[in-house]
Amino acid sequence: RKVIGQYMIPFTRGLQSTIRHAQEYLKKYQWSMEATFGGRATRIPSPFSRTSFYLDDNLPYQSIEIFNGNKKGKENISGEYLLTSIGLSRVLSMSMFIDPIRRAQKVLKYDQCIELGFIASLLNNPFWFDHVMTKLLEQHLDPLCEFQFGRHPFFDWSRTTIETFGTWQGGPFNRWSPCGGDRSILDVFGAGIEATSIEEEKGKDCLEGVLEVLLDHLQWVDSLADVTCADVAINLPLVMVQKHMEEICE
Repeated sequence: RKVIGQYMIPFTRGLQSTIRHAQEYLKKYQWSMEATFGGRATRIPSPFSRTSFYLDDNLPYQSIEIFNGNKKGKENISGEYLLTSIGLSRVLSMSMFIDPIRRAQKVLKYDQCIELGFIASLLNNPFWFDHVMTKLLEQHLDPLCEFQFGRHPFFDWSRTTIETFGTWQGGPFNRWSPCGGDRSILDVFGAGIEATSIEEEKGKDCLEGVLEVLLDHLQWVDSLADVTCADVAINLPLVMVQKHMEEICE
C-alpha cells in the first residue's frame, strides 16, 4: 500500500522513499512465502518468479467461516483456504474469481464468461462468489438437478447469492474497494428482489450494453496477441488503452 501510495502521490522528492517502501514490501512478501513453504518445498517462490509456486494439501490451509448464518436464521458456511500476507493475498484471492470462471467456460458461452468477470469486478470479496458459482456449476452439470444457467448468469448468481447470504455484497477479509453509486447494482440491472418484469428487461438491456463495450475492448486486446511483450510495452502506452475505451463508450 505504501509503495502504491508513494508512486501515485509522491509526497517526497525523488524516488528514495518509493524504493525503500518497495524493498520493505518485498521483504515482507519473502517472509510470508518462507513461512508458508518452508520445509515443504526445495525452492521458495520469490517476488519476481511464480515458477515455484504451488498449492496442495501439505500447505497450512485454514478452516474459515465465510458466513455466520446464526444472525439471519441461516446455516453457517465454512471452507478450507490458504491465507497469506494482506498485500499478496489481494492478488492470490483473485484465484477464487478466476477458477470458477475457468470451469464455467466448459458450459457457458464466451460473452457469459465475460459477464461473470464483470460480476467479479463489482465485489469487494471473492469468498461468496466462489461458493455460489461452485454450487451453481455443480447443479448445472447434475443430470438429476433441474437448474440450468439462463441467458444471463448475472441473474442466476444474484438470486442464489441473496438466497444464501441475504445480501449480494459481503464476506470475510475484504480485499478491494469497488466503485459505488446512488443505486444498488442489482437495481441498476433489474435483478433486485422486488424488480418487475419490465425493470428486469430494462436491466438486461443495460447489462448487454456493458457487455458489448467489454467484448469490443477484449477483442481489441486479443488482436495484439501476436505482438511481443516488449513491443506492447513500448507501443501500447496507457493513454492508448484509455483512448480506445473512450471511443467504444461514446
